[in-house]
Amino acid sequence: MSQMPERFISVSSEEEALAKLNAHGEELQILAGGTDLMVQLQQSGQRVQRLLHIENVPGLRNIACNGETSIGALCTHRQIVESTSLSNYRSLRQAAAQVGGWQTQ
Repeated sequence: MSQMPERFISVSSEEEALAKLNAHGEELQILAGGTDLMVQLQQSGQRVQRLLHIENVPGLRNIACNGETSIGALCTHRQIVESTSLSNYRSLRQAAAQVGGWQTQ
């Protein structure tokens, strides 16, 4: 059985997240939604010292296509499917539509 992390760190900006990563590096496990991570910790018995909660970082939900295409780490599969910015990436959108059910996309 896994132990709960010693510390839960919540950030609200990319700059703050990077500062925490630089300060604590390998001690951190990044957490967004948490469902998969909690299951992995339970199954593996792995101990995590610190969790870095990034779900409240707004810039990580963006999809941008301005010379380069960028898909934020918190974008959902549904956002990818519905994004008009990704209209030239038909295969990506089709693949995203196949992951999970609509409730979890």
